[in-house]
Amino acid sequence: MKNMAYSRFFFRITLIVILGLMSWTCDILQPLPDNPYDPLNPDFKEPETRILSGPSGTSTAKEVTITWQQKDPVYRNDSLDTDLYGEIEYSYRLNEGSWSLLSPDTFVTLPYLDDTSYFFQIMSRYPTNIMEDEPYPSRSWTMDAYSSSLILSPRTTILPYSVEGNEFGVTVGLEEVVGMMGAHVELSYDPEGLRFMDYTV
Repeated sequence: MKNMAYSRFFFRITLIVILGLMSWTCDILQPLPDNPYDPLNPDFKEPETRILSGPSGTSTAKEVTITWQQKDPVYRNDSLDTDLYGEIEYSYRLNEGSWSLLSPDTFVTLPYLDDTSYFFQIMSRYPTNIMEDEPYPSRSWTMDAYSSSLILSPRTTILPYSVEGNEFGVTVGLEEVVGMMGAHVELSYDPEGLRFMDYTV
């Protein structure tokens, strides 16, 4: 009788714990009501970004700023409860290079661009990990901002998603210079974030 009573007690405790866990699991997996990022929402729309402003043609400015937002007003930050549903994040790239780190910012300022042509693309990602499909919104322009003979190429570098262990290089040169006898170059960087690998002359 004692063993049987113990078995019933153990079964009852186990059943209560299992039912409690099932109830808790259902609660946390349940989607938020009217979540605009949920594909099951009848009003759901795929992410679609629109570029609002930025350079075009030939730019003589030392830096350029590009702004964007979601095409559908429902998906803009001023229309959504971002604390409840999360924020849309964006990533951009130049000349089909590496994508930048995802960020909720709706603008970017690009300084120190080389005097050459650029092709800018932007894409967005919902908090539900739904990415914007191609073709990505884009903008093209040409930089003509520097008259100095000193050339740094590239003047700016966009690091990819995973920045740890990635390498990049910078070329220092001169153009339209006659009779140069020598040059002095100083390199400054943060050793906590960068490590100098090598150089060639």
